[in-house]
Amino acid sequence: GSNMINTRTGEKQRVPRLVLMHSNETENVTAAYSGDIVAMIGATCASGDTFVDAKTPKNDIVSLESMFIPDPVISMAIKNIHHKDDDKFSKALARFVKEDPTFRSIFNPENKEIVISGMGSYNWTSTLRG
Repeated sequence: GSNMINTRTGEKQRVPRLVLMHSNETENVTAAYSGDIVAMIGATCASGDTFVDAKTPKNDIVSLESMFIPDPVISMAIKNIHHKDDDKFSKALARFVKEDPTFRSIFNPENKEIVISGMGSYNWTSTLRG
């Protein structure tokens, strides 16, 4: 693993494993370069965060521009049918929101509904079943 700095937060963290993404396949790598799409297994981050090696001089640290995230185009009320699992359900929704910047979840206290919003039913199917 390598020590990396998240340029958005300034936090240093150890990244145990780095994988290059190829469609639905991954390849273990020790470095990533411009244009590579990688996943850092075990890292705490948000979509679009820029990481640099912890040895990078402070004056050389750059951060990529934030991604444009379009507004959701569809919303739907959902509910958990097993109320004993409400805590797990809430944690799962929070994880989806963190992992997918196009996915949103809001609790409406007036009618006690959870409203999810996103880019469409395909987006939800892959997110909620993932």
